[in-house]
Amino acid sequence: SETVRILDPAKVMRVYSYLDSLQNPTGFRSIPGTYEYRRKSAGLGKISAAADSLADTVVFTPRYDRASDSLKVKPLPGFFIYRDVLRIALSNAITDKAGNGLDLRLNKKAVSPGTLDTIFQARVDTSYFKVATTRPAHGEVGWNPQSPIRIRFNRKLSRPPPAGADTMTLLNLAAFRAEENHAVRVTSVFRPDKTYDFQFLSLEDNDSTLVFNVRPRLPALDTVMVRLSGGILDTSGLSLDGNGDKFPAWLYGQQDSADLFTFTFITTDADFYVFPNPFRFSNGRHRDKGSITFKNLNSLRGYSLRNEVVLRIHTMTGDLVYNSETASGSTAVKKLHTSLDWDLKNNHGSLVGSGVYLYTLTAGKSKLLTKGKVAVVRD
Repeated sequence: SETVRILDPAKVMRVYSYLDSLQNPTGFRSIPGTYEYRRKSAGLGKISAAADSLADTVVFTPRYDRASDSLKVKPLPGFFIYRDVLRIALSNAITDKAGNGLDLRLNKKAVSPGTLDTIFQARVDTSYFKVATTRPAHGEVGWNPQSPIRIRFNRKLSRPPPAGADTMTLLNLAAFRAEENHAVRVTSVFRPDKTYDFQFLSLEDNDSTLVFNVRPRLPALDTVMVRLSGGILDTSGLSLDGNGDKFPAWLYGQQDSADLFTFTFITTDADFYVFPNPFRFSNGRHRDKGSITFKNLNSLRGYSLRNEVVLRIHTMTGDLVYNSETASGSTAVKKLHTSLDWDLKNNHGSLVGSGVYLYTLTAGKSKLLTKGKVAVVRD
């Protein structure tokens, strides 16, 4: 309540873990850390570090050098252990400038400094940070791939990235590539070996809802998995409780495999289509794209995850122009892809001329999925 004089804060104030002390037969187990004098800046009413020993605030910052005996975890520097019970021992050896000892009993009776101690008890945060709702919901069928994904949390999200061993949070909304991001990852059955990039990111509902869309667009009839790392933090620094055990495991392991939250959904059906058709070299959008896309292959009758899809292009007289298995500079089409691009080149790598071409799409070597015509106009 007023300016005080403290020679050695460690002798007048100690912070203990009550739960660890119960495991220690020799007595109270103190928490390692640092003490700092602070006082109010003159005229500003703010707390700032003091250059001398006169202070009206002592700040203790925990810095654990071992795992907790009771909870078996070691927190990051500056953090107490979640759900621990703290006991703060304070001595009346703290005096004011006149030499009066601290009135710990609040009875306004003078007691010799250093002859009285009292203990305050406090419990570290026992609430938890979790996902409240998702859109789409877990297990939802028929989600429109063009709609943004929304994840709502029960608390505000921390915008600055957390200090993690292998986490690069996307919550600072900075530009990034999906391979570098571990906080939120999106994969699907038709894209099993590579995560999706993010087309846009934003925070809504007073920073409690993460909204994003992915690129490339999610395929039709695809099973999509969204995985959240425990490394996502709320504004108090509490990590995400992804598995529902009400314990922020990421804070003590700092690995993105800790406290994962996942949900899956299935995208809506969509018809197979070819775009652009015709392809016009005079069209800037077509020219920038540089290919004709055969989209939503998995919507075709006979499509199977077990078979590669082969694209063949013929002239109207039946001459083979392009075969995705054998074209120069091309490799066999990987299975699980739901779209194919033809770069308007023949098997020798040269651009084809204007004309109408026949295409066939087969599952494997011979099972016909569909056939049709595409036109190329080099005007």
